[in-house]
Amino acid sequence: MKKFEFVEGITVADVAFVANGKDLSELFINSALALTSIMVEDLKKIEQSKKIKISLSASNNEQLLHDFLEELIFLKDAKLLVFSKFELKVNEKFEINAICFGEKINNEKHTMLVDPKAVTWHKFKLVKTNEGYQATVIIDV
Repeated sequence: MKKFEFVEGITVADVAFVANGKDLSELFINSALALTSIMVEDLKKIEQSKKIKISLSASNNEQLLHDFLEELIFLKDAKLLVFSKFELKVNEKFEINAICFGEKINNEKHTMLVDPKAVTWHKFKLVKTNEGYQATVIIDV
């Protein structure tokens, strides 16, 4: 099972990806890595010198994933932070407690790609599969 892959043909002006995980926590991590891969060319160049905690709750897992990815975009916009490692747990009450490891954007070190603006609801989907979970996400850039 691939962690994530970018999908062509779903959208013209946005970036779409499908993320997978054996459980919801792994799916959220792989979705966050996909989002970061849209922004930064080489995730290995992102040092894990800053640690940010994120705690969210929602009415369902789709909303929770959407809100988590939106929070990562907010941290990129408001604090110029990008992340390359995530430790998190999604529980049955639609809550997430995450620790995100990364650093401030450094244009001399990080090759920036596109600038995500938001996570759209267009074709947004989170489903249980035989292998675990899969999410389809479109990012407005």
